[in-house]
Amino acid sequence: MSKALICIEDGLLSIRLSRILQELSIAFDIVKTPIKREDLSRYDILAIHSSYKLTGLYPFIENLLIQRLIPVVFISLGAPSSWAHRLGENPMFTYVDESKIDVLLPFAISNIIKQAKLTETVIQENKKMKAQLETQHLMKEAKVRLMSEGMSEDEAHAFILKKAMDEKSTKRVACLNILGKNKKSS
Repeated sequence: MSKALICIEDGLLSIRLSRILQELSIAFDIVKTPIKREDLSRYDILAIHSSYKLTGLYPFIENLLIQRLIPVVFISLGAPSSWAHRLGENPMFTYVDESKIDVLLPFAISNIIKQAKLTETVIQENKKMKAQLETQHLMKEAKVRLMSEGMSEDEAHAFILKKAMDEKSTKRVACLNILGKNKKSS
């Protein structure tokens, strides 16, 4: 479940935002006081209304986006200001016109959630592919070591597989053990 932090000082709009987020089944906190970067780790989305008073708001938001800490939804009445327009090119930034909030905010939040899930999937696939490539590299390195000791490539490959089975470990761990790079078997 996603959780949003809403930074707003407009009481009536707070009520509207609460209703919208409840309809979307999104947990949220509403604050009027200044927020700290470390507070953001508990949230998946940061929504800031133009009524929210924070010195250096633009650099604060820009820094969050550059560091890819949290997606930001900026809510204001009318056309976006020049800095909001510039940030609009960042995929983690969304501008929502307050007069269209009932339609645009649910759409923006659902897109942010979809994008976050997609990003997480890509990150996990990337990690998996890196691990596979590392294992292939280690297999090649271990085969070269074993072949330098007189085994054929097929024998070296079979030896690695048998070693992994005998040790009840992965091919990666078996290769690390053959190469003497494994500090402890895992």
